[in-house]
Amino acid sequence: MVKVSCILFDLGGVLVNWNNSWLVEDISKKFQLSKTKLSEAFENNLEDYSSGKINELEFWHRIGKTVNSSELKKTEKSLYDEICSKRMSINYFVYGL
Repeated sequence: MVKVSCILFDLGGVLVNWNNSWLVEDISKKFQLSKTKLSEAFENNLEDYSSGKINELEFWHRIGKTVNSSELKKTEKSLYDEICSKRMSINYFVYGL
């Protein structure tokens, strides 16, 4: 039996500084897409991705199809990893540091 010593929740905006608008902004620039259309498609598919119904690549492929981006539909690498590594930071206030 595994002993649970820690449960993390609500990472984005609580334990780490993060905002999905940063992701939408960077993706729109990278793929030369309208931020408005990308944001709408992002929000429409976020629940399926967040709940585990689809993986990250399927998430981007669906969005690419919706916004008519053949490049985004064919992406084969994690865009979250790429952008999070540049944008995300620890929210030291929450940790009392």
